[in-house]
Amino acid sequence: MLRAHKRFFVMAGALVAILLVLALLYMLGMNYLEGKPRNFWQALQWAAGTTSTTGYGSDTSWQHPVMVIFVVFTQFMGVTLIFMVLPIYLIPFLEERFETKLPNESASARNHVVIFDYGPTVATLITDLAPQK
Repeated sequence: MLRAHKRFFVMAGALVAILLVLALLYMLGMNYLEGKPRNFWQALQWAAGTTSTTGYGSDTSWQHPVMVIFVVFTQFMGVTLIFMVLPIYLIPFLEERFETKLPNESASARNHVVIFDYGPTVATLITDLAPQK
């Protein structure tokens, strides 16, 4: 399986797990701290709306300080997750998709080194590889 597919399945699994944990915590908090029980589907909808930063609809009033802190934490976690998806999955996926594939070997070249990029580290490598006189 390609690395991009593995990253995608890990990311999707992690997002599902995060949504389920947040939904269950929200159900418990609303039941025991707020005294306003929510069923699983309402809690899952809240978790998805919060982590995706799309909003809540009518479920927006919390009184207990622990619930307010939990909601604020979840909001910031949702924004953080959005910015984590880009460098963890999307950018590597696009790099793999469009990167130039260079051959590892050449049938006609022997005792040669092909350098693709140049910088201070490569300059040191070139000095080290130069024939000693």
